[in-house]
Amino acid sequence: MKAQQTVNNLASYGYRTIGVAVAHSDDDWIFLGILPLLDPPRPDSKSTIARARAYGVKVKMVTGDDVAIARQIASELDMGTNIQPATELFPGDVTKGQIPLDAAEKIDEADGFAEVFPEHKYAIVKILQQNGHIVGMTGDGVNDAPALKQADVGIAVSGATEAARAAAALVLTAPGLSVIIDGIAEARRIFERMTSYVLYRIAMTIAIMVFVVLTSIYYHFFPLTAIMIIALALLDDVPIMTIAF
Repeated sequence: MKAQQTVNNLASYGYRTIGVAVAHSDDDWIFLGILPLLDPPRPDSKSTIARARAYGVKVKMVTGDDVAIARQIASELDMGTNIQPATELFPGDVTKGQIPLDAAEKIDEADGFAEVFPEHKYAIVKILQQNGHIVGMTGDGVNDAPALKQADVGIAVSGATEAARAAAALVLTAPGLSVIIDGIAEARRIFERMTSYVLYRIAMTIAIMVFVVLTSIYYHFFPLTAIMIIALALLDDVPIMTIAF
């Protein structure tokens, strides 16, 4: 009981624990103590998550650690403390489709998931997609491969195993996840330019067509000569090309 209390207390501070014992024989083990291990998040993790939220991306933690450890780490990163244990979300066999009806709502509202097995990761990604979300998943291990494959954007982090790299759509070569946010920012800049290009092109085309049609109807002649059409096309395409570039 005392050992369990110590484990729980250390977990609340983010420490994983290993029991240490010595064996005098196959049946005679003497418990010596508990060894706490700390695996802190990267220094840039908190700012990276904050930037992701600023872009409207909701970040959820998925870990195999104990719930207490996950809540402590999530609290440090300002991710929220609504951490759901996967063993309670999926009491049945996920591989056989035994998913409770209320699991989808809990997964949508959760800030993260703890005590997660590989099949749980896949189920979490699948349910979020069924809820209408576009899901990006990061991972580095063999057990992450099914979820990386299922996600809309599977991202294998730096140092990932070959299985994770093969299953992912993107492979990061630099440590950390901040490059993902840089990719989101660049993608949105490109999309904004594409939208500007399309709107400008449509507006210019409609303006020219309306002018020509109205002139033809009211004055009964075609107002543009061949040279004028060529000049108009050139003057119209130059600003459009600069927007596209």
